[in-house]
Amino acid sequence: MKMQFIKEAHYTTNIITKYKRIVQKKKHKKSKRHSGCIIIYIKKDIFKGITNLSKASTSSNRIWLKQDKSFFGFEKDLFLCAVYIPPYNSTHLDDDFQNLENEIVKFSVKGEIALIGDFNAREVINIIVDYEQKDFEISESGRKSASENLRIIFDNISKDVCLRKSPIHYKKKKKIIKPWSDSEIRNLKSKINCLGKQLKSKPFDKTLRQNYFITAKDLKKCAIRKKTQFRQNFIKKLLDAKTENPQEFSKLLKEANSYTHKNINTSSNDNLQPKNLMKHFQSQGDWVEPENKTHIEEIENFLSDLDNYKDNDITDKPITTTEVKRVIKSLKVGNDCQPLTLESSVIGSVIFAEDLLIMSESKEGLHESLDKCSSYCDKWQLTVNCKKIKTIWLLVNIIKRCKI
Repeated sequence: MKMQFIKEAHYTTNIITKYKRIVQKKKHKKSKRHSGCIIIYIKKDIFKGITNLSKASTSSNRIWLKQDKSFFGFEKDLFLCAVYIPPYNSTHLDDDFQNLENEIVKFSVKGEIALIGDFNAREVINIIVDYEQKDFEISESGRKSASENLRIIFDNISKDVCLRKSPIHYKKKKKIIKPWSDSEIRNLKSKINCLGKQLKSKPFDKTLRQNYFITAKDLKKCAIRKKTQFRQNFIKKLLDAKTENPQEFSKLLKEANSYTHKNINTSSNDNLQPKNLMKHFQSQGDWVEPENKTHIEEIENFLSDLDNYKDNDITDKPITTTEVKRVIKSLKVGNDCQPLTLESSVIGSVIFAEDLLIMSESKEGLHESLDKCSSYCDKWQLTVNCKKIKTIWLLVNIIKRCKI
């Protein structure tokens, strides 16, 4: 076999030796998995006399070859066409019969024509052959019989060929138009969609990416501005209509209710019924049981503990001299200050700061000492931080603590 034609083939390498191959690949983007290419295998000893006319056809379903008359000893050049006509319901069907006829007319002037391949031709119905071979009588009955047979032929052809594909109707999504949307926002959205399509084909274009994100930022700012303006204008209309036009006020109130209750099944008119309004205001004073009961119990326990702390033996125990000694010993010793000890267990009053300790048997003596200390500080322009000074009064049965 000098030449072999294969259709709908998938190939990786030249697995047939001693043959040259000519391949016509499919270029359709939506080709299915089983779609393949056309391959012609030609023996190497005759390959020099065959020319591949790659530009003779624009379709990937045909390969035109020219067999040179001088090489093969023909009277005329032979134009051989390897044809594959897709089925009628195929997505690759594109007037292949008409285009093939035009190509045959073009090459028939230059030489002989030969067609090989798969035409996916429809079988000729037997009644057509019978119709051509039958001799009808030249009479009224013969005319009726011929017309009836011809009608049956056309009916069968129309059933097989004239198939009408039902269009696919996709359910359109309902567009939700915001009340503050206008032509400016719509233009920005269309511009973003256009830039997005361009960016999809050129994802690494820096200028295109920059324009896309700048436009998206402008759209966001514009939407916020329009929404704010819409709310301000709506509130202004509502306040103006409250006193001047009650009907317009009620209409605007229903409109505002529809904006805020889009996801509620009940209509806005039902929410403004007198019964619903009365029920709403009556339920304002009802006790609602809190959801977080644990937190409420913690607060109640804390308040009850505070009441118990009023008469506590530990916290209300009188201050002893031992506590005062421990406090005095913990004070820092300065350069001009010597550590002090309590000689008596009975103390009238004591005041101490960071570097100052004043003791007195009576309350009056304590105030006198404080006055002298204050005048001393004023004389020598010294400052005393009164917030850090603590006063403790120790009386017989009464304990008082305060700050000066």
